[in-house]
Amino acid sequence: MQKYSYLALLDLPNTPQGKAGSPVQRLMGRLTKMLLPTRPSLLKPKLPQSGQHYFEQQHAIQKEEYDRHAKPLRPLPRNKASE
Repeated sequence: MQKYSYLALLDLPNTPQGKAGSPVQRLMGRLTKMLLPTRPSLLKPKLPQSGQHYFEQQHAIQKEEYDRHAKPLRPLPRNKASE
């Protein structure tokens, strides 16, 4: 039984993580060959339909969170030595 647990760990990069798919799918556009049985149709490359849109949404959410606590910079004092 423990042998199969280790085989499953080798397939961890093929495990989907949310709407964006697995890390391997984002990198290569398809699943890689696994030790566990897989349908051949999953090994063919395909472009994600909503991948780019999903990442743009995530970026907008992160920007909104950052901007919530960000403040405008104060003007820097002029340094007499640099003139």
